[in-house]
Amino acid sequence: MTHARRVRQFEQVRDRYGRFLESVLWKLTGERDLFAEALQNALLAMWQYLDKLDGPGPGGYIYRITLSAARKA
Repeated sequence: MTHARRVRQFEQVRDRYGRFLESVLWKLTGERDLFAEALQNALLAMWQYLDKLDGPGPGGYIYRITLSAARKA
């Protein structure tokens, strides 16, 4: 996969699930600094595992990434 295609795919996933990601992370962290750290961790994990998010309905996988990112923060 070319870098440009990977960036487009990441932006599509982020646009589709960004609000969900932020709302769950805010509820789990409840603190501005922890939220920011968890959000960075989640976006990085989404980039690293973008191939797994390519299939239909990646919402469950994104939720798992979100929980893991909040726990790391």
